[in-house]
Amino acid sequence: MLLLLASLVALGIYFAWPSTNTTGHATPKHPAKAPVSHRRRSYVPLSLGARVEAWRLPAAVSREAVLADGSGLTVIGGLDASGNSLSGVENIDLASGAVTSGPALATPVHDASAAGLADGTFVFGGGSPTTVATVQPVGPGTVPASALPQPRSDSATVVLSSGVRGGGAPTAYVVGGYTGLTYLGEVLATSDGQRFATVANLPVPVRYAAVATYSGRIYVFGGEVAAPGPNVALTNDIQMVDPATHSAAVVGHLPEALYGSAAFSFHSALYVAGGDAANGATLTRISLFEPSSHEVLDAGSLPQGEAFGGYTTVGSGAAAVGYIVGGEVTIAGQNTVSLATVMSLRPNGAAPARPETA
Repeated sequence: MLLLLASLVALGIYFAWPSTNTTGHATPKHPAKAPVSHRRRSYVPLSLGARVEAWRLPAAVSREAVLADGSGLTVIGGLDASGNSLSGVENIDLASGAVTSGPALATPVHDASAAGLADGTFVFGGGSPTTVATVQPVGPGTVPASALPQPRSDSATVVLSSGVRGGGAPTAYVVGGYTGLTYLGEVLATSDGQRFATVANLPVPVRYAAVATYSGRIYVFGGEVAAPGPNVALTNDIQMVDPATHSAAVVGHLPEALYGSAAFSFHSALYVAGGDAANGATLTRISLFEPSSHEVLDAGSLPQGEAFGGYTTVGSGAAAVGYIVGGEVTIAGQNTVSLATVMSLRPNGAAPARPETA
């Protein structure tokens, strides 16, 4: 019995003790796995803090185009509280809310989009009240009015620093829209407000979508889609357009289908705020979309429901602030009220995103 125990102990010592290789160094029986390398994504703001500015617009407005103008805003066209198309071009001082009127548009429009380019500022299409193809220059200048390839309202426009002209010239991309009969999937590019080229086609043609850019790509959030009969059909698709490769694809989905929302880009994430849901409710939700992972997360809420307002971002980097100007709110799913409020949105803080395995 003692001999058996001694043999078992000896065997245990043999298997527990590291073996040696021909160089005399100890080699573990179960070598440790090689360490996994990680690369961290950039810091992503966790949420947006939104507030209603202390000052108000002189009058309620919705479905207008809004552009950043230095440290202020330029509000172009839109609908007044009675549903009339507007020709006004108003410059707003963000510190005081003071409004200065510029030269009016030649044709009143609503549901148009606009962009500032090297050759001037241009308004693309819109409703007047029927859908038009006119491209109107904003302010005095020698650039004549031109036209889109077809009538287009309910579009959204973003500007990237380089594009169809090359050499770093800013290029505007007109995304989505409606001819009055047909939903448009063609994404148009122009660097002079005169000539237009189709650079991609949305897999899901939409109107009233929100758009924002990140890393040279255009992201399209939600929107209204074609449906039989008089019913409104919405989508929760997140579509990505890559002008460099002339491609577009669905890359994610929002928590629910919506249209008339606003979109912003801060740091390495995109945010979608407000909009109307399919049941007619006006939303306060802010969602975060992370382009690198295609994740959608909750990012806070607006202080009030808002849809179909103009939106833009003033400043860049850590100083960037998003603005939603005017808009509409639907009460009890029936009555729509136009807004004279302006909301600002700022990142609440940042935390490191989850590490991504190399």
